[in-house]
Amino acid sequence: MWLVALMLVVLVAGPQPASAARPLRPAGWNGPNIDGEGHAAGVVDKYAPLLLSMLPRGPVTPSGPSGGTNGDGN
Repeated sequence: MWLVALMLVVLVAGPQPASAARPLRPAGWNGPNIDGEGHAAGVVDKYAPLLLSMLPRGPVTPSGPSGGTNGDGN
């Protein structure tokens, strides 16, 4: 009986896992400064490499072998 009570105390008093209600900030997170610009600068730094991938692309070149360079088609 005392073993069950001891296990119950250990389970109740044991370390609690991190709560999903308050997620931890990443190590490189720039908190807002007095001007409120810290977060915006962090977002710009994060998504700047994706800028070129958002731009429209040119026409796709056809794949496969070419028609050849002489009149025989080879």
